[in-house]
Amino acid sequence: MRNITMSSALTRAKPNCFIHFHQIERKAKIHGADAMSLMESFQKGVVGFQLSPAERSATCNLLVHMTPAQRVHLAKIGSTYGMARGPFSHAAIGSKGMRTGWKPQCESPWWQERMGNTTETVDLIIDRILKAWQNLPSGLRKTAEDATVLHTQKVVRTFQLHLEDLQSQLPAEAFAAEKAKLMEAFMLGGMDDALKQQADAQPVLDCSTIPEFKAVLERQESQFVIAAANKRQELKKQLESATFLSLMEDLKHDKDKVSTFATKLQLARSNWGQAVQAYKRARRNKGVERITHLMRSRLDIKLIQENGLVDLPRLYNLFKVTALQDMPTIAADATQWAKLVRVACVSRETLVVLDFGLSPNLTDMIKCVQAAENIAHQSPNNAILVRYPIKYTSQSMATWLNFCRKIEDKLLSAGLDIEGSISATFDLSNTHGNDKREGTFMIRLCVSSAFQETSPWLSCKAFTQHRCINNVPLIPVKDMQLIPQADLTKTKEHLSPAERAAQLGPRACRQVLEAVLLGRATSDSCRSRRVVVVDACPTFGDWMAASWGLHAAWLQGEESPCVVYMSAYTSDCASQHAGMKARVQGMLLDEWWNSQVEAGPSEPGHTAEEAVEKPELRLLAWSGDQCRVQLPSMARNKFEEESEFFAQWDAACVSTEGIMRKLNDMNSQEPGTKTPSGPPSGPVDLPGPDLSGESVTSLKAALDIEAVDQSSINTADVHPGCKIQNTVPYFGVGQNKTTSAFFEPPSGRLWSHIQINSRSWRQSFGLTGAL
Repeated sequence: MRNITMSSALTRAKPNCFIHFHQIERKAKIHGADAMSLMESFQKGVVGFQLSPAERSATCNLLVHMTPAQRVHLAKIGSTYGMARGPFSHAAIGSKGMRTGWKPQCESPWWQERMGNTTETVDLIIDRILKAWQNLPSGLRKTAEDATVLHTQKVVRTFQLHLEDLQSQLPAEAFAAEKAKLMEAFMLGGMDDALKQQADAQPVLDCSTIPEFKAVLERQESQFVIAAANKRQELKKQLESATFLSLMEDLKHDKDKVSTFATKLQLARSNWGQAVQAYKRARRNKGVERITHLMRSRLDIKLIQENGLVDLPRLYNLFKVTALQDMPTIAADATQWAKLVRVACVSRETLVVLDFGLSPNLTDMIKCVQAAENIAHQSPNNAILVRYPIKYTSQSMATWLNFCRKIEDKLLSAGLDIEGSISATFDLSNTHGNDKREGTFMIRLCVSSAFQETSPWLSCKAFTQHRCINNVPLIPVKDMQLIPQADLTKTKEHLSPAERAAQLGPRACRQVLEAVLLGRATSDSCRSRRVVVVDACPTFGDWMAASWGLHAAWLQGEESPCVVYMSAYTSDCASQHAGMKARVQGMLLDEWWNSQVEAGPSEPGHTAEEAVEKPELRLLAWSGDQCRVQLPSMARNKFEEESEFFAQWDAACVSTEGIMRKLNDMNSQEPGTKTPSGPPSGPVDLPGPDLSGESVTSLKAALDIEAVDQSSINTADVHPGCKIQNTVPYFGVGQNKTTSAFFEPPSGRLWSHIQINSRSWRQSFGLTGAL
């Protein structure tokens, strides 16, 4: 300042704020007066000294509002560059923005509180204005005024606030390194527009809105990510090492446990297998014996060796006697037996079914009518239900009408009343559009002309409904069955058009039977009636299944008569007789015998001492309920290929899988063996096909029987549905057909996995048992 004063005195230049400040400072030292009092005295003499307001404000700021360091800094700038054309004018030095503690007016209280100047703010304002002036060419330099200072104050203070926000987000070391770079960029003016916009808008402070600050944050974040990744990689290696050691220990533990378990299991199976086979064989043999008794009185399928259908009435009378004698065996309790005995002779009725839907030859039709006529003339309680032939596509109308006329002529000549014509309509709501089958069929309920007035059949439900049976279920083609054959050479692969058109299905037959059996105007309950259904020309077994369904409903207490069934085959139809008999046996084994109390459980019981408990495994896992062990895929793929433990773990897994494969082969279930955690397993049940007409949809079946000696096999006694594994081509009928071949294992015993691959095998071979 002394240099400025002497320069002004020597050059006679106009005094400036630094001269005035020097004079006031000297007087304060000489007189010991207070600086403020001297300033007040100086203010009173301003007019005399001819000082401008800018000089006065600048002198006031130097004296009161600036630190000594700031005054020295400004004095050096003034002495170096001058006051007239230098960086700072009196207006700039005297600006309120150069005062410590001053703050501009802000709308936001938060910004108003924090926009005040600090000593560092004023220092940065001075440095920033000087730097900006120095960076410009001499011709473009402009001395800073009051507005420049106020603008710079906002920019500088906003920059400092963003620095503080950044400091709160970075480590101290990182902030110190980045602060110097940000200060350098700030001094070059690259952030001014963004900082000024923030100061004017006064939003929530976020340093990431400034591009330079955002770049710093992103750079630091990437460094954090890299550091964290390195840390994780190090921890991963440590974890992999510990995991590998733990897995190897668990693997060794599990292999020892499984090996011990396999040894115990093989020993238990060797003791258990024969007991299981004996139990199931005895259970099945008992079931076959009971079913034989049941069929004798409930579902009898007879084979007429001589005289043909002429013997049908004789066999019918024998069946009635057998049914009466066998009632104690079939009756569930004494009450039911007494009821059966009471109604056996008094209320016994007979319905002879002549299903000509699949047109027989004329000779067979005449014999059927003659046999039915003989039965119908025996009692007013007997009747004949005739189903008319169904015309199919390739049959001419003349042929069909001629056969229908011959049926009616034969019925009339037999002395039967044929006025009971009934029309039945199918439920076509779910019929496929390509199904061309007729929507109606006609049946005729015939009684003896001698009992026309007294026959109870003429007051049945069908007659009270205007001789109509509506909404009869139409069997889908996929649920149709082939005519059962025991001889595979007679088995067809597909249904013929006539068979498709003629087959009603069990549900439709049952509805027809209910329409002619129920609805009579009598006070007695229909449960007291006993009806014998005689099927004179059985084909698909639909009337048999319908009769059994009504009989089962009667056993369950439903309002239905006790219906029993009898059918007869001539000697030239022995193959069909064996096939139908096998079908009925299979059905009864499945639906009746397995539900009987005397049948007992399908598997023999065993004690806890006989069971081999599965050991608890640490790493390996049991596969379901079977005694098979597997290495979980999560454990198998525990280590990635980049891991240093991958090769060792892969080798250990390959070795373990080989050992487990051998143990699993040893532990695999064989027929009649025992699982370690439940009852003995091994499919030995011999269910027959489902004849409900709804569930016979699959073309594949798998059935099993117990092992038997090949020498003891009688093809006539083989259970329905059996076909031994290992098949050989059969070229007798059709294409792509196979027939079964016996397979004899090294042990000399024959067992049983069965695979039925075609509809014909499910319907013929699968039901006959002839191999």
